[in-house]
Amino acid sequence: MKWRKREGEGIIDRVSDKDVTVKIVSGWSIPPDSVTITLAQSLPKSDKMDFILQKATELGIQDSSPSSPAGPYPKLDQMKAAARRNRWEKIVTEAARQCGRAHIPEVEPVVSFIEMLAQSPTDALRIIFWEEESGADLKSLLHRERTDAEKTYFVVIGPEGGFAVDEIEQAKDRGFIPASLGGHV
Repeated sequence: MKWRKREGEGIIDRVSDKDVTVKIVSGWSIPPDSVTITLAQSLPKSDKMDFILQKATELGIQDSSPSSPAGPYPKLDQMKAAARRNRWEKIVTEAARQCGRAHIPEVEPVVSFIEMLAQSPTDALRIIFWEEESGADLKSLLHRERTDAEKTYFVVIGPEGGFAVDEIEQAKDRGFIPASLGGHV
């Protein structure tokens, strides 16, 4: 059972070899974060996604949407994708517990790059990081684009080797804004 959005106090009522019973004394709701970030991470090589999801959870992402980019990048069949998703759900659960979060980020199923673009929320500021972008850096983009108190971001990180120009064009056609992280790749 996943724990989310509620905390409480309890007293251990009974302990046996198989289980523990806790009597809930009080409980309260956790207010939603004022900033909501969904990370759409292209699948990296090997098991790097484990580390990415762990650290992103510790930093406060709300959801993760892994995508499989076009080109010579890792592809997962349905069974491997399901097994990886289960592993990633355990990793984000442990990372959330480690940093004291009441909300466990959702790990969405692995989808193609095009499906990820189509599934992105239209009310979010949609950012796609691209090493060839020179006009907009993240800091100026965040200050320029959003002024409301509630902030929702959908952030896309590309595969090793970066996005192809046609992928960036497809993203721009769907309302994504390319951004640079600075002069270093």
